[in-house]
Amino acid sequence: MSDIGLSVVGDVFKHLLIDKEWSVKLKRGFRWWPSLFCQRIWADEPFDDDGFTLCRIHIRSDVVADFQDSDRRLGILGMMMATATMSGFVRSRQDPSLLRLESTVNVHKGTAQWFGRVIALTAAL
Repeated sequence: MSDIGLSVVGDVFKHLLIDKEWSVKLKRGFRWWPSLFCQRIWADEPFDDDGFTLCRIHIRSDVVADFQDSDRRLGILGMMMATATMSGFVRSRQDPSLLRLESTVNVHKGTAQWFGRVIALTAAL
């Protein structure tokens, strides 16, 4: 059986047209620098869910450095996320002043062929 997650991550890499000098290959994904900030895209190990083999794909994009929280700033983030459909802001555990946008989706053999494009679009946005 092929690894659905690695196949989708490979498709995402191709769809994003990433130059190899701006990327680093990881065990189950890659990290790249589309600008000043880093984006990481990877797949977890496949798992069984009631007879379906699924794989969770993650996109993590660094977006704000040196974030200092306040009620006002947290309120603005909350308003921004009110219309979010595929991602949310999270703080880095290692550096709480770093805000990231994170998205996670599950794929299976029936969605893997076309989901690479959707994930690439999500990463680009």
